[in-house]
Amino acid sequence: MPFRIDEIHCDRDYTILIRSSQAQAICMTMNAHLLEIETEEENNFIKGRHKNAHNYWTGGNDIEVESVWRWITSKNPITFFDWSVGQPSNLRHRQDCLIIHHSNHQWHDFDCRAENFFICEKE
Repeated sequence: MPFRIDEIHCDRDYTILIRSSQAQAICMTMNAHLLEIETEEENNFIKGRHKNAHNYWTGGNDIEVESVWRWITSKNPITFFDWSVGQPSNLRHRQDCLIIHHSNHQWHDFDCRAENFFICEKE
């Protein structure tokens, strides 16, 4: 499947279950990176495109400093958030990666070692 391109975004979603670091490595092999959602408009676009019963990795995490969320490729601080109620929760002090959650398509923190689908994007 090729990358989908439109006015807002160029992305490709993968329906294989892998860890966040593996997902980022796969994106990099295509000169892409894990999804970085920077605006409400982009977030709504992604929510509309990926309405299914799967979690998707994004490129956000707070691995370096707890509760300081950054995009892993650009290193920019995350300034737009769409957290689900009660999120981020940092359950068991292991949830440092950001996903789009299947239940409501909002953001959750998640264990980076878990396996989820993922979305790569190109600029």
